[in-house]
Amino acid sequence: MRNIYKSGDCVLWDSLNAIKQAQIQLHLLNGEGANPTVIASRIQLCDVLLGEISGIRTSLARHLEYTRGAVQTGPVQLHS
Repeated sequence: MRNIYKSGDCVLWDSLNAIKQAQIQLHLLNGEGANPTVIASRIQLCDVLLGEISGIRTSLARHLEYTRGAVQTGPVQLHS
């Protein structure tokens, strides 16, 4: 897998940043009580978290399939 710290446009890096921002926002909302607006904001932030986590999972699953496929096909062996 390529280094996520060297690629500014990496989807995984963007997802991790979105998760961190949602986490910060959720912590800020913790002291706000439980009015309808705050609850709706918490739900939206949880939706963001779930979406980003799902995207990361999908990306890792694709990478794993690609890696397994590369290992199974492997380099061409010459038989003498």
